[in-house]
Amino acid sequence: MVAVVSNDKGFRAVQDYWKCRTATPKRIILKPDIEQSIVSSNENSPRRALIQRQLREINLETEYQKYEEKRRMRRELEKAFEGTEHEQLIDKIMFLIEGKKEHKILYLDSLKQFGKKNGLEIYNRVKVLV
Repeated sequence: MVAVVSNDKGFRAVQDYWKCRTATPKRIILKPDIEQSIVSSNENSPRRALIQRQLREINLETEYQKYEEKRRMRRELEKAFEGTEHEQLIDKIMFLIEGKKEHKILYLDSLKQFGKKNGLEIYNRVKVLV
């Protein structure tokens, strides 16, 4: 097995070249870092097991941070829309803003989903939070 550690997509040609040229099929792994290369090697070693455990812990921490960020955003939306006619739409508004960083996309999506008048009101309250 050979691992090429790079984000450069040009190494795919190297992988294809050696796949055709070798008599015995050798596995060439293309990954952006050494940890991912070791994990995808499927070797049965303590080193691989250790890295897998560490990556699982990192993933759990990342997921918890995402969860906490969603909770924070929901609290802010509830404050922003408290006492308005849009207070009951918090779930739809959360779905609207998920993953959207550009204000233009958020603006267009809010108009499309809630109509011109309501969409503009919702956008004006949400844009300061995103």
